[in-house]
Amino acid sequence: MKGLLLMSWMACGGGPDPARRYAEAAALAPSDPDAALAICQDLPASMVDECQSLTAHAAAPHRPAWSAARCAELRSPFWQDECWFLLAEAQAAGAGGGTPESAARTCDQAGRFQDNCFDHIWRAHASRLLLTLDPAEAAEAYGPAEAWDAAAPGGQAQGAGQHSGRFWQKFYDAPLHDPALPPLDPAWCDSMAPAQARRCKQALPAAFRHTLVRLTREQATQGRALDRGQACDPQQPLSARTQAAFDLRYVAHPELDEIAGRELGRLCAAAGGPPPR
Repeated sequence: MKGLLLMSWMACGGGPDPARRYAEAAALAPSDPDAALAICQDLPASMVDECQSLTAHAAAPHRPAWSAARCAELRSPFWQDECWFLLAEAQAAGAGGGTPESAARTCDQAGRFQDNCFDHIWRAHASRLLLTLDPAEAAEAYGPAEAWDAAAPGGQAQGAGQHSGRFWQKFYDAPLHDPALPPLDPAWCDSMAPAQARRCKQALPAAFRHTLVRLTREQATQGRALDRGQACDPQQPLSARTQAAFDLRYVAHPELDEIAGRELGRLCAAAGGPPPR
């Protein structure tokens, strides 16, 4: 979204000066946000809030309170929502001493981007934990954030069950989207307290199904090449076929195998069925 209004201004013949000044503000923002903000406020009215949102995000690592104040004073509802979204992402990454808890509070101010904001910060949090801890330890370390998520106004509005389900789906989304992480394994949640382990495990099929349905649709609409010899061979384990078709790795499990078999069946039928022998 950054740069959207800038490009519109240039396309409409607004001239190079606003574009050049916007670029100067972007370059200054990480080291001198006050100077960048002064440039933003001297731009055409249609560009001011976008520029200020960009500046607030760039300043978040070393001036978090200043950045929050700049988000709060934006006049455009769209750019204010975007500003809170960007600030939450920075906080979730540790910018300015931010934590997943502070990022969750910021996401609740992100308006139209609130759902995407929560999705981003929880998946990023899970990825960092899974990169540094044993998966079972990562699940236990991730668990406390559920209380912050469910306690947020958005969580209360949706109801604890629905919000909790989405929260744990992001834990599983991380390895499904990052090949550097361990293969997805339903056993990760076994060592947790019973109630939390149950919520954690219940979210796994939904996360897995959502990802496979999306990837099956993308295969069909984008015309991606499919290795039928690997993905469509019924003699191969479903986990190996899933990796060949979608580049997803998981530990074989009856419920996941059922989902994978169904989506692979659709994908291979569209591609002409299993390979000839």
